[in-house]
Amino acid sequence: MPPVSLRTARLVLDRPSPDDVDVITLAGQDPPFERYPTIPWPNARDHAGLGSWAAAPHRGQGFMAEAVRAGVDRAFDLAWPTVTWQALVGDHAAAATARNVGLAFAGIGPGVLPRRDGSTSIRRHRAVTPETDPAAARSSWPAETCA
Repeated sequence: MPPVSLRTARLVLDRPSPDDVDVITLAGQDPPFERYPTIPWPNARDHAGLGSWAAAPHRGQGFMAEAVRAGVDRAFDLAWPTVTWQALVGDHAAAATARNVGLAFAGIGPGVLPRRDGSTSIRRHRAVTPETDPAAARSSWPAETCA
């Protein structure tokens, strides 16, 4: 599948370019990056990679929810039957984003995304296809996952 850019009212989501490396590297210095993303820590210029996270100055403005919603919408436009989302257990901001865009909680299980050391044993929250009723999807999340 050729790369595409997704556009929302406030965002353009596309592949990073070499011009983005310094900004990605700077964002990767933020302390939460030590715990949650799978990028190397401490982050250096040659570690710049792809992921879904918001740098500190952009948190709390709904950018992640807008980006996730655009990705989910694109998947369903392409007739994907299911969208699976994962984050580390304890990453409450990521869980709240998934809940807020209407993804239903599907439990906690073994992760499939590799960690920095190559293991996949970290347990993660999972959510699947958005339910028809957004309120039901939101209420499917245990309170402790989005505390």
